[in-house]
Amino acid sequence: IIVGLAVLSIGDNQAERERRLTEQVATLMELAKESALFNAEEFGVSFWKHGYEFYRFDGQQWQPIIDDVQLRPRELPEDINISLYLEGLRVELPSFIKTNSRKLDKSDTSENEQPPQVFFLSSGEVTPFELRLGSGQDTEMELISDTLGNFTMTRQEG
Repeated sequence: IIVGLAVLSIGDNQAERERRLTEQVATLMELAKESALFNAEEFGVSFWKHGYEFYRFDGQQWQPIIDDVQLRPRELPEDINISLYLEGLRVELPSFIKTNSRKLDKSDTSENEQPPQVFFLSSGEVTPFELRLGSGQDTEMELISDTLGNFTMTRQEG
């Protein structure tokens, strides 16, 4: 009985942790969306299997945001994986990307660097996407955005 309760308790903690991480992603994306709209700038976010990084378009190229407390690069715990779907198709995410202070340079074709996959435009438009966070267990959290940046968060079974 004690072992059964411990397993249930651990599962609930994992589900709660996934929910909190998904809420954090949604909150930061909302911030990027509002910043794009109010500051007339273009923002983007690039995902890898265990994290994400925000970018700002400087008029010529996408620059990683590294000096902002809220929109800094984020790494998720190793046991939490990200899956990204654009137009219903799963995007193959790299294992990691470089999140140094180095600028994304067009001449650097390193496979570990990746331009944004999701965009927050100054017009208020957002790339529609589905983002799933989970540990490979029976459930995972799903964050869905439409073109207007309306976010919906649900728990997906199985």
